[in-house]
Amino acid sequence: MTQSQSWHPFVMISLALIIGTMGTALVSPLYPIYQELWQLLPSHITFIFVAYMLGCLATLLFLGRTSNSIGFLKTLELGLVIITLGLILSMFATNAL
Repeated sequence: MTQSQSWHPFVMISLALIIGTMGTALVSPLYPIYQELWQLLPSHITFIFVAYMLGCLATLLFLGRTSNSIGFLKTLELGLVIITLGLILSMFATNAL
């Protein structure tokens, strides 16, 4: 095993943890800004947060064993791509719909 191959899993896991933390922790302070900018009701903010939590729960329940079939690193890489696409889509959102 070469030196660059041994660092690949570490880098991928580190990126997953960083992006996962950013995706869950940094969004919450933005909710009041979204509420003011898009004239959302508090119930809309609650619905957005609940939808996010249900998406996380469904992913864990139904895709939790994906790494057994395609491998840990491939699953991690696929997850990072999906998370990055979601963050990019969120960045360009003009309303809550």
